[in-house]
Amino acid sequence: HIRNKLREYLSYNYIETTPSASLALLLILKFLDIKHDDEVILSAINCWSVYNSIIMEKATPIICDVRSCNDFRLSYKTIKDSITSKTRVVIITHMYGMLVEEEIIKKLKIDYPNIYIIEDFATSLFSKKDFKLGIYSDFAIGSFGSTKPLTGGIGGVLCSHKKILEPHYDRYEKSLIAFNVKISRVNQVLLLSQ
Repeated sequence: HIRNKLREYLSYNYIETTPSASLALLLILKFLDIKHDDEVILSAINCWSVYNSIIMEKATPIICDVRSCNDFRLSYKTIKDSITSKTRVVIITHMYGMLVEEEIIKKLKIDYPNIYIIEDFATSLFSKKDFKLGIYSDFAIGSFGSTKPLTGGIGGVLCSHKKILEPHYDRYEKSLIAFNVKISRVNQVLLLSQ
């Protein structure tokens, strides 16, 4: 299964495939009970579906500037300048194979322990051999869409340090988000072949 292969590259205990990265993000935001007036920081250079997922939960997206016109990543300063008392989540987007430095994620987690960090590696999976995603963040999302480095044509992944999803509905398990949608075995074979 693709989840087992991804464990070699990711530092998350729980990995679940989803139909898309935007659905993975939406499920995380639902699990965190993100509400009206909660703020979610995201990079100015990002996929529109990240922005839409935040809006769907009626939260306020806070657009954070990138480092420069040549570097589309967030910096510690640009993130810090965007944080307010309403900030609940920071989405760290690793853009176009350029990873946000591990030290920045670690410093954010230490300085703001009550803010959740979600890494988005949709366009940057396998970018660096000595960098393992998920050491300091709470969650991660990835995409296997047709334009991504690892593509199955469709699909996404949700990563966390504890189980937050119940893939098959269990009416007695109220602490998990339930959904019953997977990517097909054909798509998984395409992913594994790469």
